[in-house]
Amino acid sequence: MKIAIISTNDIYGGAALAAYRLHQALNDSGVQSTMIVKKKYSIDPTVIEVGEDKHSQPAVLINESLERHCIKNNRQMPSNSLQPTSFSLDLDDYDLSNNLIVIEADIINIHWCAGFLSARSIAQLFNLGKPVTWTFHDQLPITGGCHYADGCLNYLDNCHPCPQLADDNYGLPSLMLSEKKRFLGLEHNNLSGIFPSDWIMGCAAASSLFKKKKLAVIPNSIDHKVFKPISQKEARSFLDLPEDIFILLFIASDMNESRKGIDILCKSLQVGIEGPLQDLVRQDKILLLLVGHSVSNEKNIPPVNNRILNFIDGSEKLNQAYNSADIMVFCSREDNLPNTIIEAMSCGLPTVAYDVGGVGDIIKHTENGYLVPPGNHLAFAETIAHTLKNRAQREKLRNNCLAIAKQKYFPQIQARAYLKFFENLIAHAIEHTSPMPIVTSPGVHTEILRRITNSTNLSGLPLEDSTEAVDKWLHEAVVEDSIYYLTPPRDYQHEEQGYDLQYGIAADDFTYGNGLGRLLMSRNCDFSAPALEIGSGTGVLTLGMCQKNHFPLFIASDASPAFIHIVKDKLERTNNFNENIRLAVIDGDALASAPKQSFSLIVLKATLHHIIDPEQFIKNISELLVPNGMLVFHEPFWEGCVLLGMMAQTLMDRKYNVFSRKLWQGLARAHVIMPNRYTEKISKWAQASHFAKLQLLIDTMKASARRDIDKSDWEDKHLFKVSDIMQWGHDANLDVEFIANRELNEFAENVPQIPFSYRYFIFTYISKCMNYGDQFAKDFEADLGSSFDYLDQIAANNNSPEYHGIFLYRKR
Repeated sequence: MKIAIISTNDIYGGAALAAYRLHQALNDSGVQSTMIVKKKYSIDPTVIEVGEDKHSQPAVLINESLERHCIKNNRQMPSNSLQPTSFSLDLDDYDLSNNLIVIEADIINIHWCAGFLSARSIAQLFNLGKPVTWTFHDQLPITGGCHYADGCLNYLDNCHPCPQLADDNYGLPSLMLSEKKRFLGLEHNNLSGIFPSDWIMGCAAASSLFKKKKLAVIPNSIDHKVFKPISQKEARSFLDLPEDIFILLFIASDMNESRKGIDILCKSLQVGIEGPLQDLVRQDKILLLLVGHSVSNEKNIPPVNNRILNFIDGSEKLNQAYNSADIMVFCSREDNLPNTIIEAMSCGLPTVAYDVGGVGDIIKHTENGYLVPPGNHLAFAETIAHTLKNRAQREKLRNNCLAIAKQKYFPQIQARAYLKFFENLIAHAIEHTSPMPIVTSPGVHTEILRRITNSTNLSGLPLEDSTEAVDKWLHEAVVEDSIYYLTPPRDYQHEEQGYDLQYGIAADDFTYGNGLGRLLMSRNCDFSAPALEIGSGTGVLTLGMCQKNHFPLFIASDASPAFIHIVKDKLERTNNFNENIRLAVIDGDALASAPKQSFSLIVLKATLHHIIDPEQFIKNISELLVPNGMLVFHEPFWEGCVLLGMMAQTLMDRKYNVFSRKLWQGLARAHVIMPNRYTEKISKWAQASHFAKLQLLIDTMKASARRDIDKSDWEDKHLFKVSDIMQWGHDANLDVEFIANRELNEFAENVPQIPFSYRYFIFTYISKCMNYGDQFAKDFEADLGSSFDYLDQIAANNNSPEYHGIFLYRKR
């Protein structure tokens, strides 16, 4: 079995150490484990550092700025003069789905990955079709940013308001949690969870993200070769500590972090000095050994003799500290499965601890330590005093600590449990997961910046009511039969009859609109402002969009009154014509009067090719969008049509004679080539030579892309080059994404991965085909074989290849 363990680093910090110990244990058990980290501190050759991802640099720079502005300078500070616990925005976006080690692994095990992976980059691993399991070292995987919730349960809903932020007006924790739900919350993926403690599993099982996932509790292990009992006298001599005194050990990587509880220890010892510990303190029989980064505020220095060992870099010296002590004291407000308590047990050192988080999984009260109810400082001090004064009890606790550590926390035990869980995941892995869409726009970064720069309110909606502005614009029109006529009625060539089943799509088909809705959600669309559909036709998109309307107002419009009446009839028949739906007759002139920056979405399906000046149209539409608003359209594109013509002709020389005729008929039916003076030669098709047929197809497709001719007697249709459409978007201050050869109804169930295959005509392939000389013939023949399966499949279904694409623009 090959295992890829992913962690932000390998041995720096408790979570990293826990992951590294598992990695070592798995390799020692005979499987092949490789640890992938952003930053490597060890010299272990089985740990691979990937460093900074150059593609994620824009996100890193934005993240640093946002962390500083929205988090670090905006924390709700504890009243104890200490620092709040960690808080991380889910923005670091390192894509490991192309990493060879990850690709070759049988299973992927993610550990603490803050500052390394985001929910989106984790979801990209699902596309590899193998189990992905996440080992929780804190609560960050299920919250909107806090590593420990400090008793807050808002993560079970939407993480709003966030009590750990002084000002949550931007709603960033809620946005971060929604990102995790969007990318990780799908039921049908191979994500599962491993939890060191029952407590952290309970938190995850209650969350919407993991309540339906496979979950397992597997404790962390310790390195028993390092953390082992040695003579207390030897340990104290090594650390230059007195022999004739009781030593209490307190360990925290950063004592200034409020969660670690140094202030709680101070209160407990103060209560003890005034009561059960009074005699021992008065006789100078107690020394508190503090290990970790020291406290910066004198207010939080314990009121007993103490010795501070600044953060110990090296397990051997830490082992000496454990063995020098008589009792370890643990006062954290929250924790998962603290390494320090397990390491102390492995040295035979019992712990007196407040019963929080996963501490109770380790300590069995009176058996290998003591558990005290949180807040009961007197009981804590009394327990310390009782244990120090009872040598026989300490010896019993010591022996039990060693036995339990060996039974539960040795590496080989953890490795066996992990491998058993891994084997089960592999055996029951979902063959076809819900793939993560490939997103090229800034997405959540843009949304955060929009919220900040637009001074949004608590819910993240624009303060200006764009819905009211749009509704006011509509009510300036003449209204007849619930239809807003912003353009005067005029005769139109389309007849109502015969278009109820436009393109052969059923009149009650919701899949196209539902698919668009899911695609928008996968792209983090802003649903706070109205949506406008231009060129609704007979409602192919409209029905599904209105059935599951995410917008405060959805407007379906067309220049044809006949089409709008058809749409109205369909909506009424399917009970989807409600108060948030508007139907309007609108042409280009009327659109110019629409309120600026008022729409979250403007969508067109097979409509842009009717517009005489699409470049100017895209610029005009950009002005109507709110920041982060989206323009989406589904269009035929020129390169795909030329390529199809070439494929059809080339295949005629092979075994696809019947299919080639069907392909040509299908293209004609789809209005790619309409009868006009440029296609009159089609009547001579049967008599033409193979080369003439190919040349005719090329010339016809080129004519379809010209913008200076009238293609028909009653309807203009113009095809575009993909590069032109994308450039027009960039020029209009829009980020652009292009999805080739996909229909919107394909997104109705899930958002499929964008295919990158020669058989789907990727850009490099198309660019080769456009040069139809000698080199084209060689390249085309070489690559044609990869298209045969695809062509066989669609030929069997009497279909023709796709020739269109979905263009998504997002306003910067």
